Order: sequence, then structure tokens, then C-alpha cells
Amino acid sequence: MHQTIALIASSLALVYGANVALYDGALSIPIYDEINFISVDVDIGSPSQGVRLLLDTGSDISWVVSPENPYCEPAVGDSPNDPKIDPQEWINCHKNGLFECKDSATCEQTKEEFTIKYGDATSVHGVYSSDVFTVGDGGVPIEYDFGLSKTTNSSFGVFALGIPSPELKKGIPTYRHQNYAMRLKEEAIIERAVFNVWLNDGDDSSGELLFGAIDTAKFVPPLLSMKFVTEDGANKPLRRFDVVLSGISVRRCINTDPEELFNMAEDYEGRLITALPDTGSRMTYLPQPLYEAILSLFDESIQLSENRYAVECPTNGTISFKFGTSSVNVPLSHFITDKNWALPRLSMHPQYDPRRKYCMFGFMPRAGDKVVLGHAFFRSVYTVFDLDMMQLLVAPAVYTANSNIELITLANNFVSVPDGVLEDGNLASPEMLDPSVDFIPDTSSSFYKLPYANGGTPSQHLTGGALGQIAQLLLVVLWLSR
Repeated sequence: MHQTIALIASSLALVYGANVALYDGALSIPIYDEINFISVDVDIGSPSQGVRLLLDTGSDISWVVSPENPYCEPAVGDSPNDPKIDPQEWINCHKNGLFECKDSATCEQTKEEFTIKYGDATSVHGVYSSDVFTVGDGGVPIEYDFGLSKTTNSSFGVFALGIPSPELKKGIPTYRHQNYAMRLKEEAIIERAVFNVWLNDGDDSSGELLFGAIDTAKFVPPLLSMKFVTEDGANKPLRRFDVVLSGISVRRCINTDPEELFNMAEDYEGRLITALPDTGSRMTYLPQPLYEAILSLFDESIQLSENRYAVECPTNGTISFKFGTSSVNVPLSHFITDKNWALPRLSMHPQYDPRRKYCMFGFMPRAGDKVVLGHAFFRSVYTVFDLDMMQLLVAPAVYTANSNIELITLANNFVSVPDGVLEDGNLASPEMLDPSVDFIPDTSSSFYKLPYANGGTPSQHLTGGALGQIAQLLLVVLWLSR
């Protein structure tokens, strides 16, 4: 079956190739800013079935909703999938599309089950499947593994681009299910497993998901690069796109001094604060003390429910996220917006003042010391995820219809400013490691072990050429040792 899928995908790629010929070596896909999530259109199967999925850089398993889902509201005249489900719990699954495996000649359903529970109480259970998968109108069809949800309380599936979960195969660490960027590289559609996310301004719901390249017209250079980090321990692989966050400050108005909410060297000395750029999160989540500190900067606030507030709309303020020694400034209005369903109800609140303009406070508290950078961050920041170098690159976004595609290859690597260091020149975290370079297989104890365990130092901020040479050398060593 896998050979059949690959053959059909290869044949379809020849047909679709003309639609992406403009970016030979890259793949540009339109994305859409929905009310509650960023979406992307996907066609699956033979013949294809169209679905709209949530774009998620915070998770690693892509999945689609099956018509068998008992929570799907039945069509008029049809019986529910499960009569025991309360009709109050029914959801409209048809709006964003369903995928029926048995209606596809190339769908292969496995017996391997998966279960996911998200932070917003969404849950999903199903089995892994494989089929021809085409992302975006005019995209390139490839064989791709994804989950087929048999039970979920979500009306839409997920297109996950996070770091895949690792496993050992014949003693060699690998990825259980590669993400889409890795599969595009494996199929030689792109040379580097790189993708980036760009959203247009608030009045335009469009955006771009670009694989294998960057669009230099859509950001203000230079790109700031920083390594992904892990708190799981020095011998563990990276699991998420976490980076070290060394400070946050807020400027209420352009003419006022910034209020520094925390500085790693002072408030969180000895504690690692990480930030996850997550397209799947509508809100931005902060540790409770930081959440309360930002809320306290607003003189007028109206509590709508637990941890949900309306505040007086900011004018031209900014919030700065500090990575290492460099900061990325984001308009405060992107986090505190007047576009929210709950705002019209404010006029009935006893604290409501008709002379003020209110906005929804776009932050939420969370336990622990982790920050989740949601939708508002991507509105202002051109964000690049590099799975080959295990690094994040960011720059201020430019809102434009212009495009200037620059392929990212081994010969034409990123021109960026490495950061992730503190003012004293020390690394922000000893865990800033590239697993493809800094780790080697260890079948006896763990997925990885450090090759420099006897006093060496991790390789940091290596050039693309150096990484490529080391990676090739490791592959040769592994091949010779089989």
C-alpha cells in the first residue's frame, strides 16, 4: 500500500508542479486568521477530501476528524453516531470538513492508537493513518502520516508542525512520525527542513506558510537566531520549540519609559524561563506574577470572568520580549484588542464608563515559569522554525503584498544575528544544544548522550557549513559501525 501511495503522490506532484514552479525548491501556502485559530486548507486521499485544519507549532501530531466521531451533530434526518451523547454536547464537524478513510483508495489505517489532551480541555483519540496529503491549493501531494480521530470534542483537526517525538530504531534515534517540513525535505521538494509563519495586519485575515525559504520582503532584517532548549536534562532530545526568554518590558505609551516586568538576572536568577511560539494558541500565557504585573499597569479594568478582563484600550504602546541580549517589540494593541465577542456586554457592567474605550486583555495566567506566545506574537513577528539547526529566527514583520523568496539551502544559509547569550557573555542556558551535532546515539541508557561528557563544551552557533560537515561525518560513522 505504501508503494501505491508513493506512486500516486509522485504522479500527482508532476501535475501540480506547475502551480509551484515559481518557487522551485520552496512551497508557499496561504493561511487564514480565523476568529479562534489560524487555519490551513488540506486535501487528503484519492479522490481528495478537503478539510480545514488548525495550524499548530505547539504540538507534533497532525490529525483529522472522522465522520464516526460521536460528538458530531447529525445531519437533518440522520441518526446520531452515539445516542448516549447529550445533544447539548454535539458540535458542528461539517463546517471544517471530515475525512472518511474508506472513501479513499490510498488510505492506510493502522492499529496504532493515539490520545492527546490539550490545555484548553480539548481531547482526541484515534488511530494513525497514512494517505496522499496536499497542503494548500496547488500544493505538492506527498505520502504523510496523520491521526484519524474517532472521538474528539473539537470541530476541527490539527496540522501540527512541532518537533516530532523520538524513538529508537535498531539502536539509532529517529523520529516516530516526521512532521511535514521533514517529509518535504525527504522528498527533495525542499533542501532544508525550514518553515516560517507570516500574518498580515489586523484588517487582512490572510497569511503565508513558507517551506524551504524565507520571504525577505516580509520582515525587517536582521533575523535574530536562538537555539531551541530543553529542561528535560542534558541527555534528552528536544521536544518543543522552546527558547530562553530573558526579559519582558511594557511601554504604555510611546513617550513613556518602559516598565520592566522581569529580568532574568534579577527576578528569576537561577531559574530558566522559556517561551514557546505557538500558532495553536489564541491567547498569550504568562506565569501568574507576570500576568498580574501587566494587568496592574492599567488603571481601569473590568473583570468579566475568572482571569478575563476588559481594560482601557492602549494607544501606541509596545511590549518587548527579550531573547538573550536582543528584544523584539510588539504593539500592545495586538495583545489588547477591541475585537472580541464579550465586549458588547460591557455596557451592562456596573463599572462600565461610557467615556472610555475598552479592549479585551489578551493575556492569561498559567502555573510555572513557561510563557506561551500565541496569535498576537505572530501578528507582529516574522517567525522562522529551523528543524535542521534546531533554532528559531525572528524579525519584525512587514505588512505587504510584495514577495521576495530566498531559498535556504546548505550553500545559501541564513544570514542572521546569533543570540541566546546574556549581557555577561554567558549562554542563557547550558541546554542550548543541537541534537544532530551535540548528541550521539546511546542504546544502553537513553536516546542520546553527550560526546563531550569528559569536560568538553557544547558546540554553539555553528555555521551551516560546519553543521553539515559534522552531520555528514556522524552519518558515515554510524554507517561504518552497523
